[in-house]
Amino acid sequence: MVLLTASHERTGIAKHSLRRSHIATVTILGLASIILISWFFLHQANEKPVESPRLELVDDADISEETKELSKLLLGGTIKRYDLKMDGIRAAITSFEALEMEGKPPLVVNWKSHVNQPIFRSDIYAKEELQLFAALEKYLPKTATVLAFPELSNRIQNIMDDVNVPLAGVTPIISTQMPDGWLDSAILPYAQPKVFENETSNEQWMNFREALVSEDIYGAAQMRALSANEDTYIILHLRDIFDLGAELGDRLLVAMKDFQGDAHAHDLTRLIKDWQAVNNYASYAAVKIPDGRLRVYFLSDAKDKSTIIGQLLPFDGARVGLAPGTKLVFQAGGYWVYKLLPV
Repeated sequence: MVLLTASHERTGIAKHSLRRSHIATVTILGLASIILISWFFLHQANEKPVESPRLELVDDADISEETKELSKLLLGGTIKRYDLKMDGIRAAITSFEALEMEGKPPLVVNWKSHVNQPIFRSDIYAKEELQLFAALEKYLPKTATVLAFPELSNRIQNIMDDVNVPLAGVTPIISTQMPDGWLDSAILPYAQPKVFENETSNEQWMNFREALVSEDIYGAAQMRALSANEDTYIILHLRDIFDLGAELGDRLLVAMKDFQGDAHAHDLTRLIKDWQAVNNYASYAAVKIPDGRLRVYFLSDAKDKSTIIGQLLPFDGARVGLAPGTKLVFQAGGYWVYKLLPV
């Protein structure tokens, strides 16, 4: 389960806009957020169907330099930038960039919600993607096996031909359930691209998912059992635990909140700890996102700190780099890359 936390007020979004199992509270910062939330309530009150957002192609001049660099790694890919807009709201609610390839689903490498809550998926930043792929080219053996969340697995498979990525055949997680009909629109190939049906990959994903929420020493052993390759690596991003909470419901309670990143470090730490105390969260981990804000993820239950994913990601109290059966190889932004050690 994911908990979207509020800045000043706890405001529930219309029940059809978020997964029913979620406890939904949303940060209200900026006019676009207020308009969007009011718009949801209006439609709910009138019991009208919520119309799907529309895609608007954006001028190529607005494409980020990082995405242009990423496109060089994907021969034959074309960059497209889109805004996601809704009637009655002037500003885009989401902007994203994708590498589009003939005969294949698009690879989204830059996705940013402008309404302080995830729209379909957690944000993706091309700057982090570029850092990650540069590191993988440097540290990853050509014959390596990589265990990563489905959508990242798909990006790795398309950009690094020699690497074995068993979870690339799994449909990506939708981290925030949106109104009925939205996923039947033109947005679907970008919000939840269908890669291919692969029963083996789906079974491996279920096993990988269970390993991540097992206690550290058992979780590492379960992941080791997923690959016979001695050169097996795990790649996790902080957003992964948020998305995993969306898929697992009450088994994993995760909250997310953004803080202004220009505050003094001591003051910022105090603000985070105060928010943690007020909400009775057990642990937190933070990453600075490219727009300068600090995005903080909170674990609701103390037991989740002892899971392997709780130990591999930098939650306070975690033994980062010391989780049994793993060796830290690389870290940049929200990404953490580990090698699985032989049993």
